[in-house]
Amino acid sequence: MATKISYKGEMDTGPRLIGYFRESPVETLKILYKDHRIYKYNNIFAPTDNSVESRYSGLIISELDVSKSKKLLSIQDLWFVDSLVSNLSEENYFNAAAEAIENNLTVFEGIPVSYLELRNWVENESMEETMRNILDVISVTLKVPKPTPKDLSFILEQ
Repeated sequence: MATKISYKGEMDTGPRLIGYFRESPVETLKILYKDHRIYKYNNIFAPTDNSVESRYSGLIISELDVSKSKKLLSIQDLWFVDSLVSNLSEENYFNAAAEAIENNLTVFEGIPVSYLELRNWVENESMEETMRNILDVISVTLKVPKPTPKDLSFILEQ
């Protein structure tokens, strides 16, 4: 599994392609999250920092279909100044995770309900994929080994 990285600037109308990389999206996130503002990881907005800047600009990390012929670089070759960030704490990562869970795993059936509470009765592949992406993010940023949906519920309760 390879990764496509783009950059969305605050004033850009659309993302600008940076390149295609050999590493998987989660490996790419592990390398970049401490030093770069992540605008979007797969379908999760502002997964590592819920500051105002991350809502409008940063790197877009997405899975790449490697069946398409593309020259793949190593993520170690990436040096991209526009998205550099510093001084993010575990609290930043925790708050961003909680917001990502709330924003992406809430089902509106008349009243907002967490998909985490519904998933034992209703299966939704799109929500399951979103949940897997959030689990990837917290495994990297909060260093939770092999996180489960229970870890997401714990984050929401805090």
